[in-house]
Amino acid sequence: MSFADLDAYLELAMKRVHEIGGKQIIFGSGGARNIPEEFSTAEAYEQITQFLSRCAQFLSRCETYGAKYGITIAIEPLNKAESNIINTVKEAISLAEEVNLPHIKVLADSYHMDLENESFTFLTQGIKDGWISHVHISDRNRRFPGELNEEESMDFSKLFLVLREAKYKGRISAECNAASLVEVSAQSLQFVKNTWFAQEEGLTNVQSD
Repeated sequence: MSFADLDAYLELAMKRVHEIGGKQIIFGSGGARNIPEEFSTAEAYEQITQFLSRCAQFLSRCETYGAKYGITIAIEPLNKAESNIINTVKEAISLAEEVNLPHIKVLADSYHMDLENESFTFLTQGIKDGWISHVHISDRNRRFPGELNEEESMDFSKLFLVLREAKYKGRISAECNAASLVEVSAQSLQFVKNTWFAQEEGLTNVQSD
């Protein structure tokens, strides 16, 4: 890894994101971060830690000199079928804690959490500690929330209750597939609104699984 090349890339990338009004960059891309065969896992984590540190340091320098890009890098955990490193929200938060820089946060994706059997209730402390900066919602098989019947679907009412009780204030976006995107996404948005606001009154404590 050439850190001179990395710094040049980061400067150009952050500048372009700022110019189009972007506020957050997601560090997902399993193919780009996968550990090659016969490569040390410890060394891979060390390289990722250095990369994230340089991202945050660059953004901090920009703010110091008045550019104020205000861009956050969110680490996205991916299930083991898509990546062989950083598979759970817990692992992503541990990495963010190790980097310990203000612009490095974590993205939580319901699809990957479900495949890794990670309880939504785990998000509560991550939100309260300020680590979760973005949430992806997607049902099983990357279907839109509301498409599947109750028996097939994950429990979005529980997810939304966790987010509300933890006072999550970040963005939520859908990362899903559909043959008829416009129609299905509109129906899903209504489902999400109905499910979210069904929690408006009578919030109760979420019990850990």
